[in-house]
Amino acid sequence: MEQRKEVRRRYTNGQRKALLAMFQVASPASERQFCRDNQLPFSTWQAWRSREAKIMASKRHNRLATTGGQGHKELIPFGRELLDFMRGRREEERYVRVYHMMNWVK
Repeated sequence: MEQRKEVRRRYTNGQRKALLAMFQVASPASERQFCRDNQLPFSTWQAWRSREAKIMASKRHNRLATTGGQGHKELIPFGRELLDFMRGRREEERYVRVYHMMNWVK
């Protein structure tokens, strides 16, 4: 017999905010009961409660699924200028070598 895969829901910022606000207003006796009533996995609810301040303060559009801040952080603060220098050398049809980049950084 084939086992069914677990269905994972994806919640938007608006849904998260609405459920957190509903919990504050309703103040149910148990968080688990609130999760059962709203068909929400308790582990998901625990994660939301731990990040409640960040979720509620988020200014991102409610239809988005993330609160923002994900992604690669820039390691080189002058990366854009270095890239412009490298492109300029290429446009002059000159080689771009590590030596030239190190001199530019100095």
